[in-house]
Amino acid sequence: TTSKTTTTITNGKIIQEEKRRKYELKQKRILTEQTTQKNRNTWFHNNSNYAIEVTEEDVKLVRMNMLGVNGKNKKKGKRKIDETEEKKTCDDDDDDDTKLKKLTELLHPYLNLKDGVVVTTTTTTEKEETNKERLFIAEGTETVRLLIQQAASSSSTNDDDTKGGGGGVKVVSICCKHAAFFEEPVKLLNNVETSAMEYHQIKKEMETTTTTLKNNASFEMNGTNGDDDDATATIINKQSYPPPPPPFQVIIGSENALSNLAGFHIARGAMACGIVPNYNEEWLTNYLSQRCYRCRSTTTTTTQHTQKKFL
Repeated sequence: TTSKTTTTITNGKIIQEEKRRKYELKQKRILTEQTTQKNRNTWFHNNSNYAIEVTEEDVKLVRMNMLGVNGKNKKKGKRKIDETEEKKTCDDDDDDDTKLKKLTELLHPYLNLKDGVVVTTTTTTEKEETNKERLFIAEGTETVRLLIQQAASSSSTNDDDTKGGGGGVKVVSICCKHAAFFEEPVKLLNNVETSAMEYHQIKKEMETTTTTLKNNASFEMNGTNGDDDDATATIINKQSYPPPPPPFQVIIGSENALSNLAGFHIARGAMACGIVPNYNEEWLTNYLSQRCYRCRSTTTTTTQHTQKKFL
């Protein structure tokens, strides 16, 4: 009897310790999730100029807007509304309509992908019909990663080229699940930040090259380098600023929200929307002229430094 009683008491202690251990793990997990969500909310707030979090309700509103439905079931009250309140209500409606319009423009390429509809931009004349953009959708985290990695160079050299003909594919936006964007081992956030830094660096190098060419022309004509020192100092100061956002928009949502948007279950964690490149004779001419321009710029800069060294 004594042996049985001791065994029961011992097992009771073990069970109690196990319950406490599970409880502490649960509390730790809850605290971690709260901290993670807080950090993500802060990230969305700090990067709201290019990133947006989409919910199932947002997708529903976009669908209703695309079908020509207002999406707002407002019931008029019987009480009287003064002029101040009426003006405030109108302003709020305008803000909501503007946000809904931007959200629709951002999400419409991913809407109902199962239908296989080719998405193009709207045109107003027959002349513009031949110049409209053709968009494509790519799916898969590694495919999206490759598009992100080449987006900086293809966008920085073709900011004014809407056809994406700069030797790379111009990315319009990426659409990811939270886990694929924020968590390892995928964590596309790292690639997005790298792309933003590369985009910033390439733009600065182009500005530096332009400034150098102008100074070289001034040196050949006047025998002076003009504002070379001031320009260099300005560029160095500008590089200390935070890099600009990446050259594309970032859409992040839950699995249900993205599945409702695409019209089928999203098994993979990421999609991307880009402009189909238009590789024609015009593109080839522009591409070769850019290559020649870069070669001349590099040669001129090297020659100038060599002359200064011998002097």
